[in-house]
Amino acid sequence: MGFIETPDDLVKKKYKRSFISFFDSENFLSQAAIEDVPSTVIGRRGSGKTAILYHLKHQGPYPITVEIETFSMFDEVVSIIDRKLREVSNTHEAFVENYAKIWSVLLHTAAICQIYDYLQRDSRFAADPALDTIEEFLRASGLVNVRRPHAVLRSLVATAKRVAKVQFDTDAEFDFLSDFINGYYLDGAGYNQARDAMEDLLERAQVRALVLMDSLEQFPINRVDMVHCLGGLLHFAGKLKRALMPMDLCFAFAAELHEDLKRSASNDEKDFNAVLTLHWDVQEVLHICAHRFEVYREIHDGAWQEGFAKLPLRATRNNLWSYWHQFLPSRMTNRLGFPEDSISYISRHTQLLPRHFINILNEILSSAIKSGDREFPVSSDRVVAGVRAVEDNICEGILSGFEQKFPLAEEICRVLIPHLPNVFTRQFLAKVIRDHGKGIERGSDDVLAMLIRIGAVGAVSQTTDVYVECRFDYTYNGQMPYNVDGTFGLHPAFAGKFRGEAWNPTDRDLAKPIYPLEQFVGKRPGATRLA
Repeated sequence: MGFIETPDDLVKKKYKRSFISFFDSENFLSQAAIEDVPSTVIGRRGSGKTAILYHLKHQGPYPITVEIETFSMFDEVVSIIDRKLREVSNTHEAFVENYAKIWSVLLHTAAICQIYDYLQRDSRFAADPALDTIEEFLRASGLVNVRRPHAVLRSLVATAKRVAKVQFDTDAEFDFLSDFINGYYLDGAGYNQARDAMEDLLERAQVRALVLMDSLEQFPINRVDMVHCLGGLLHFAGKLKRALMPMDLCFAFAAELHEDLKRSASNDEKDFNAVLTLHWDVQEVLHICAHRFEVYREIHDGAWQEGFAKLPLRATRNNLWSYWHQFLPSRMTNRLGFPEDSISYISRHTQLLPRHFINILNEILSSAIKSGDREFPVSSDRVVAGVRAVEDNICEGILSGFEQKFPLAEEICRVLIPHLPNVFTRQFLAKVIRDHGKGIERGSDDVLAMLIRIGAVGAVSQTTDVYVECRFDYTYNGQMPYNVDGTFGLHPAFAGKFRGEAWNPTDRDLAKPIYPLEQFVGKRPGATRLA
């Protein structure tokens, strides 16, 4: 299936064609990214945030792109503002609105630099007064030869100090934050005129600019200054979207921290008015994997092209299952001796993330290829072994995403899960904590809440002849509601990693497999899913 992460070298300009051919654009979320142009992409680790951002860059209507190293820029913005506040200001604080104005100046100026370079090469704008206005601003701000956003920020600060010294004959008394955002520097350097000229030029050229900020995976939610800085960025992004300017901003952050980061927003409804949440279902992820496997088959021809059907265009659910059943058994025997479909077996050991499916299918298919056994569909044993081989990686990736919020999650799982059956109650969990949870200071309600938030435990919905179907938090837009006095199910991947092969109940009802329901709960962007 290829890489489980978007490789840096593939998204560079020289590998643009490779990235486009490898990226599956025939799914709901990829199309929503182009059609809706979100300002914020939210997804769990492994959901494809980086791939979606660069899909927007390469396939969207953006000949001009400004790329920013997100976390290092956050760190620099925060350190500069806080240092200036500590040095010279006794009357101002780093409110969200103040951060928003700083982000506005920084990102607009970074865009102005790139737009100037782009339109200078367009003969339609030779000797254009609007381009001259931008050039004057770049000279006044010391930005003629500066293009990297970090260097732009440093030049802005240096110029602000110089302009303040000249205009107000002040140095130690210079209130950096107040003067910077209230226009003394901006008017003195011609920023407002340059921004108006940028908008005018983009509209006349009929092009759009994109400011692209990559994913915030390990955002320090316990640092108040960073949270205020993020709130300012969200506030600016919301205003930019509503202003209908020919410039878009798109950045991503981890859904694991969504509820914490939402608290940084000054106005949740406005600041999150253009969000794309990456919730996938099995059909969409199978299509992503099939697209990748088709690329592999084209590269490695021979046996792969003979006797196997290609993935049809606009594939339906039935098409996808038929495609994969060429390589995976339609019926198999799982680890506990139950018969089931191999696709169901694979999907229920994931949290519906592309990375999880790619990892499992890579293991299953590559092991068959390397062994020299090219008889397909592969055996049940090979599917079981492939899933078992990557369960640890799947769980470690999930726990890593929640490390800030739940630093003891892995230890609690290691202590408690070996003693939990597939289905249990809060009372049973409390007993396990009492008997085996030495050192765990949290009560059963807190432990249950944590296990639900990380997706290790779900709420039982119904029991069928084959499965115990459960709702899991990762299929909700926000947090999943549940009844603490209800019945809960253990996610198969967590059961595999922390319980291993030691658990083998004689009661078949206790051993009945958990099936995580794949239905997304909440509003998805756009009108309809693909067929």
